[in-house]
Amino acid sequence: MLAALFFAACGHHRYPQALLRADSMVAKRPDSAKLLLGKMAKDTASWAEDARMFYRLLCLETADRLYLTPSSDSAVRPLLSHYEHDGDHRLLPRAYYAAGRVYSEMNDAPQAIDCYLEAIAAADTLRDRLLLCKAYTQMGYLYSDMRLNSRALEAFRQSYRLRKGFASPRRMAYVLRDIARAYEDLGLPDSALMYYTKGLRIAEQNGIHEMEASIHTQMAGLFVNQGKYELAWKHLRPALEYGDTLEHEAVYSIAGHLYNETGQPDSAAHYYKLLAKEHSLATRRAAYRNLIEYYMDKGEVPKALKMFEQGEQIADSLYEYNAAEAVAHIGALYDYSLREKENERLKAENDRTTRRLIGISLLGLLAIAALA
Repeated sequence: MLAALFFAACGHHRYPQALLRADSMVAKRPDSAKLLLGKMAKDTASWAEDARMFYRLLCLETADRLYLTPSSDSAVRPLLSHYEHDGDHRLLPRAYYAAGRVYSEMNDAPQAIDCYLEAIAAADTLRDRLLLCKAYTQMGYLYSDMRLNSRALEAFRQSYRLRKGFASPRRMAYVLRDIARAYEDLGLPDSALMYYTKGLRIAEQNGIHEMEASIHTQMAGLFVNQGKYELAWKHLRPALEYGDTLEHEAVYSIAGHLYNETGQPDSAAHYYKLLAKEHSLATRRAAYRNLIEYYMDKGEVPKALKMFEQGEQIADSLYEYNAAEAVAHIGALYDYSLREKENERLKAENDRTTRRLIGISLLGLLAIAALA
């Protein structure tokens, strides 16, 4: 209903009611939105350009919600061109954000960050607080992936400031966890612990159990890195009991380490075997290394050799993957650096132009005053 009222009052930009219904479903019921959008696909050819572009935007947003990875940016470029020029200006922040999500999934971090920055500028003009929060959060994740930890922290803090007094407890707990991770990446464990504790308190007070498990896992990892094993156990047990499938690799890895350090190798091996079944190559190789040591200590050499062979197969694949990833990462950082320098150059040039115009204006005013 809010969407319908919003678009009904938008002058010459008018949209079919079916589109407005789909728009109201994207965030909470993306499956239903996808179904509805599919049903109206054949009708779009007869629609005005505004409606067709809004349809494409909703398709992108729905695909993002359903974790459907795009193969290219072919759907993004005409969409941005439309909204940057003569399209419905209220949808420009959403178009930039959707483009950012596409480029993020395509691992083009610099291009994604550019889109998020444009989304922030457009959303700030329209005072779209929710989209501002989302864009800052996504930027934080990208900066973190690029190891730009200070920038990641600032992006998460911006999201937190905007969400205060506005977002749900679930969202607040998530952003506090993200801030804590950024502090941990910066080598500031005390600050990280403070924000983890804040997030955990919100999760516990509001019964957000999956968030409790997530933050307990992160805190266990923090204490493991500090060698504080008793505290690590205190936080790992709730995570093990919850059994969160989204973070089970971290939970299993921490559990294996703790059992090893506390003299329980059989229990540690149980978790290393679980890790050896995971999708991540690095996780599986680390698991095999630990299992080699475990079987050698038990005198079971054939099993240790088998783990070694499987680990070597993983190592070859991991080497190829890491080499490709490193090249992509270096290229992304280089492109990002060039864009930053170009932005700084343009800003300096604009500042010089502004100063010249101000000087000319002042001289003009002085000349007029003298003539008067």
